[in-house]
Amino acid sequence: MTTPAIDAPDADLLARTQRNLLRFHGLSLRAGPGARREDWPDATALGSGLPTRSANTLFAVRPGPSLPDLLSRCRDFYRSTPSWRASAPEPWAPALEPLVRGAGLQFDTRVPRLVFRGGANEPPVPSDLRVERVEHLATLRDFCDAASRGFGIPRRYLLYAFSRGVPLTESGRPALRLFVGYDRGRPVATSAATTSDGVTGIFFVATAPSSRRRGFAQALTAVALADGRGLGGEMAWLQSSAAGRRLYERMGFRPLCDDLEWFAPATAEGRIRSAIRELRIVAGPFRMRLPITGA
Repeated sequence: MTTPAIDAPDADLLARTQRNLLRFHGLSLRAGPGARREDWPDATALGSGLPTRSANTLFAVRPGPSLPDLLSRCRDFYRSTPSWRASAPEPWAPALEPLVRGAGLQFDTRVPRLVFRGGANEPPVPSDLRVERVEHLATLRDFCDAASRGFGIPRRYLLYAFSRGVPLTESGRPALRLFVGYDRGRPVATSAATTSDGVTGIFFVATAPSSRRRGFAQALTAVALADGRGLGGEMAWLQSSAAGRRLYERMGFRPLCDDLEWFAPATAEGRIRSAIRELRIVAGPFRMRLPITGA
C-alpha cells in the first residue's frame, strides 16, 4: 500500500486533528447507553449500543505498524457488534493493512480532511436564520430533529446517543458544543465543535433538504469556527462530503489528507443482533438528561 508524503508541520497537524477526531467520537458515544472504549498503543476501539458502523469504529492512532495481536483484540472487542469499521488517515493507512487483510474488511470510502488556518472572511448569518447553542433539553431535541433530517438517519438514534447528556470539561463548559439553526421557528440546520491541542474539530454540519442552498450550512460552520477561536483554537478542521467540499474551500478550508474507511461485512448473526438492538432503541423508554450549563 503506497501513501502520499506529508511534511513535518502537516504531520504534526495530522496527529492533532486525529486526537481531536477521537475526542469527538469519544464524547458523542460516551453520552449514549452501551458505550465502550479501549485505548491501545496502535489503535483506539470505540463501541456503542447503536447498530451502526459509524458508532462502532476502530481508529488508528499512529503512523507506525500495528502490533501483531491487533486482529485478536478487535475480534474480542467487536465480538457482539453487528457491524463495525476501521478508519485511518491515508498516510497512516499501512498501520491497519494487516488488520484489513486478516479480518476480511472491505474498502468503503475515502473522506477529505480539510483544515482552516484563518485568513478568510466569515460569511454573515442569513437574516432568516436564528442560531442557538444547545443548553436545554428543548434545543437538544431540536438539534436531533434537524440533524436527523439533514443526514437522513433515524431521529431516535440521535436521541439515544445523547440520552445521557453532553459531558462537561473541568471548567464547566460543554466538551462538545452543539448548535442549531432555526428558520421561522423550525430547526433546520446543525453543527458541533470540540477544541483540543489548539485545534477545533467541526462536526454534524447538516441542513434539512427543504432548507438547502440558502447559506445555512455555511453559517453554522462559521458559528463553530468562531466558537473554537474563543476557546483557543488556532486552527480548525473537518471531514467533508463530496457535495460540501466546494463550500468549505470557498470559506478557506484546504486539503490535509483523505481518511480511508473499511468495514466488516455483517454476518447472519450480526444482522440478528442489529435487529435486536434496533428493537431496544425503538421500544425504549429512556430518559434524556442534559448536564449543560449556560457557560
